[in-house]
Amino acid sequence: QVCGLSGFAIVFFVPAALQHASLRASVARWGEAGRDTPHSTCFSGARPVLAVVALGGAAFAQNAWTLLLRPLLASLVGAAPGL
Repeated sequence: QVCGLSGFAIVFFVPAALQHASLRASVARWGEAGRDTPHSTCFSGARPVLAVVALGGAAFAQNAWTLLLRPLLASLVGAAPGL
């Protein structure tokens, strides 16, 4: 289950980083014309990249809480029913 946490990097963070890097490289090579390519969609800008990173970060935090922190706190507190 803990290995599943690495899946967040593959599913959320790596594609967002690749999109950000390709946008920067395209703009560096062709100037502002590099922002609009034949394959550009409404998901090609910086805002969707930030949204994917934020969603991935929230999902990672929730999963890390469920898999790691919650059982650790439960063992320290003595399996309190509120956790």
